[in-house]
Amino acid sequence: MYRLSRIRFLFPIGLFIAFFLDGSFSKVFANQFFSFPYTMVSQLVLLWLVLAYFFEADIKIPLYGFAVIVGALTDLYYAGVFGLFIVLYPLMVWVTKTLAGLFN
Repeated sequence: MYRLSRIRFLFPIGLFIAFFLDGSFSKVFANQFFSFPYTMVSQLVLLWLVLAYFFEADIKIPLYGFAVIVGALTDLYYAGVFGLFIVLYPLMVWVTKTLAGLFN
């Protein structure tokens, strides 16, 4: 079903936009995000992946594959430590699927 739907194109485009907005928000709002008593890090990619699980309905999106790819891009572009987000993004998708099965 994923192969025949429009979400085949819209989901990766939205993920790509969220990937670049993470860095853009951190740059533009650096004074507000990283000021002394509190620190906030933009994680729109993680939000996109978690919400994709809840809104996929009958269309099965390959979330683990997308999570690994965007995790590798995040590691290479933003983090500087290769392997951190490659593990964390698929792990968060798995935790979301596990917890969603426990709650109605």
